Amino acid sequence: MTDFKSYATRALRLAKLNGPDQKVWARHGSTRHLHDETSLLRAIAYVLDEQGIDLKEWDVRRDNPQDFV
Repeated sequence: MTDFKSYATRALRLAKLNGPDQKVWARHGSTRHLHDETSLLRAIAYVLDEQGIDLKEWDVRRDNPQDFV
């Protein structure tokens, strides 16, 4: 999880979606195991479609999540 968070934080900063000192992650979150493609696609849909309108408007990938599997 630490490696993922580090990579994602760098990507957010490179894209200028958060500042260099802005806290990105909560101290601890739940860990879900995504054992197959269906689980992954459901997790993507949850994050994009059930977290509020901001992500729906921001993420241009939401119409083709299979491209990122």
